[in-house]
Amino acid sequence: MNPLKKVPAFITDEKKCIFESFVIMQYLEDKYGHFGAPLMPSNPEDRALVNLLVRVHDIYISSPNCSQSGFSHTQGAMYLSPYVTLWSTADRVMEAKVRADKIAEIWK
Repeated sequence: MNPLKKVPAFITDEKKCIFESFVIMQYLEDKYGHFGAPLMPSNPEDRALVNLLVRVHDIYISSPNCSQSGFSHTQGAMYLSPYVTLWSTADRVMEAKVRADKIAEIWK
């Protein structure tokens, strides 16, 4: 769905694709934040923490700059196969040691 062929992607009721975590989060807040409790914290410190977590994910864990052939972004450790499958070509396979290193990086 994402025109960049990456995660995340959000499809609106109007069938429009919105991508990038922060943009999706802001859209949801703008569209639905007035129903019940807001989706974002009200104080600047907590809002900054939420924004920081989104940026860390987007830049360091799922960076689109790290998904070239033969290399996987860190987040790939959670779903790339350790062997070739119909959905995972040889250049996207992630060996156990690489997976363990990437999971350790996420925890760090």
